[in-house]
Amino acid sequence: MRKWSLYGLIAKRYLFSLRKQTAVSILSKISMGALVVSTAAMILLFSVFNGFESLVKNLYATFYPDIKITVTQGKFFSYTPQLLQQIQTTKGIQYLSTCIEDNALISNGETQIIATVKGIDKQFFNVNNFNKDYIIAGNNELTVTNNTLNPSAIIGNGIANKLGIDVLNNFSSLELIYPNAKTDLLQVQDANAFQRQYVKPDGAFSIQDEFDNAYVLVPLATAQSLMNQEAQISSIEIKISSESDAAFIKKILQKKLGASFTIATRYEQNKTLYGIMQSEKWIVFALLTLILVIASFNLTGALSMLVLEKQKDLSMLRSMGLKGLEIQTIILLEGLLWSFVGCSLGLLMGGLIAWGQQQFGWVKLEGSFIIQSYPVKFVVGDVILIFMTVLSVGAIASLIPAFKSSKLTAPNNLKS
Repeated sequence: MRKWSLYGLIAKRYLFSLRKQTAVSILSKISMGALVVSTAAMILLFSVFNGFESLVKNLYATFYPDIKITVTQGKFFSYTPQLLQQIQTTKGIQYLSTCIEDNALISNGETQIIATVKGIDKQFFNVNNFNKDYIIAGNNELTVTNNTLNPSAIIGNGIANKLGIDVLNNFSSLELIYPNAKTDLLQVQDANAFQRQYVKPDGAFSIQDEFDNAYVLVPLATAQSLMNQEAQISSIEIKISSESDAAFIKKILQKKLGASFTIATRYEQNKTLYGIMQSEKWIVFALLTLILVIASFNLTGALSMLVLEKQKDLSMLRSMGLKGLEIQTIILLEGLLWSFVGCSLGLLMGGLIAWGQQQFGWVKLEGSFIIQSYPVKFVVGDVILIFMTVLSVGAIASLIPAFKSSKLTAPNNLKS
């Protein structure tokens, strides 16, 4: 233990001796600066990736619940109070919502588009992260008005723009057209070939194009009537408590409901998206690590020059009884100490820049987004990973000068 304290003391003394303006000190400062910049870049990019990942997950949480139950075969299925009770009593489940959705033709006069009509119940807004912050015009509630018999609808802003709908206009109306499942679809001229439903667009939401151009939200009973699927739904959406594990609850529900139902967590509903986000993050990490390895060549050169500059001191230590392995340990500790200082400064600098971006939004996003500046989010695991990566690269970069140090400090090299 005393030996390690001695090794650390010598390495620390060499670090502070670099304050003198010599070629070694200048090269050492350059190498440490490279470590600082590389580490700061890592923490900044990781924070931005985490920020975007968190943002995307929150956006997708508006239409993708924690757990979604669908039927294995077919599109719609019957539900009973017993089935809902069986699901609701599962530990960890807070809310559940019954929904029905399918593509339909949305018409406003001569203008028509294909969109997804989603019938929702009142629990939908508790299950999903769909809140009034996403409503850019009109109301965020669905109602049925008795005086017109036209139920209300909340439509995506993209749909509103394409159809030229003003949700603040009390006379606005949309026609929903859906094939009648009970009629031969080949008889398109038959008046009963399509189901029709008029709705009043009371609100418009803006989340992202994928949803804004695709969804029309209507009351559950309205969608069931349009699709001629009374007492039928297409999915049961579930919100779980924050401390619960979605994968564990999925297993319990699968045992209860059997193979006739497909149960998917939010990750499984968007597996491709989440996989791409994770892949991008680790690809960037690999590239930054490669840059860090290249920057560590400066550290190798600086330590090699330090060994040459301190050859007399190291030879004296060896003549006092230190072995070659112990000399190597001192140089290795010196490299680790440089890496530690450079990494710490880099984390501090990157953390301060990221904090400033989070608080003041220095770097803005170009274009039209729901946020004005680049989002950032700190993850402790990323900080630990970066710290260990920098120290590991520093240790590897110190091996060559450490190995050479034992050969340059033989006792007969000691000069008076």
